[in-house]
Order: sequence, then structure tokens, then C-alpha cells
Amino acid sequence: MQEPVADDAVADGAAGGRDLRQGVTALIDVMRDLLSSIRFVPPPVENDADNAVDEADVDDDANWQ
Repeated sequence: MQEPVADDAVADGAAGGRDLRQGVTALIDVMRDLLSSIRFVPPPVENDADNAVDEADVDDDANWQ
């Protein structure tokens, strides 16, 4: 059998629910702002003939880290 709940406990529960809703709303607003500020970087441009590097001239061992 459930015991009766005092009015103060009901008021505290209602206030807690309101605080939770306000917190979730604030979180959603921040996430919306964050997602809307994301800017995609364009893909890298492939090397063309002017910037091409001869693979025979590249020493892979010297660039190893």
C-alpha cells in the first residue's frame, strides 16, 4: 500500500521536473547552435602535372617517423 505524500514533496517533484525540462531545452539549444556552426572542409585537390612529385625521387625512409 502506498503512503500519502506530503504537499512539500509533490511541490519539490514538480519543481524538479520543471528544472529538468529547462535543462534539456537548454542542452538542445546548445547542440543546435553547435551543429549549425559546423563547416565542412572542401576535399583536397589532387596533384596536377605542375605539382606532381616523381615517386622515384621520394625517399620513404627519410620521411618515416
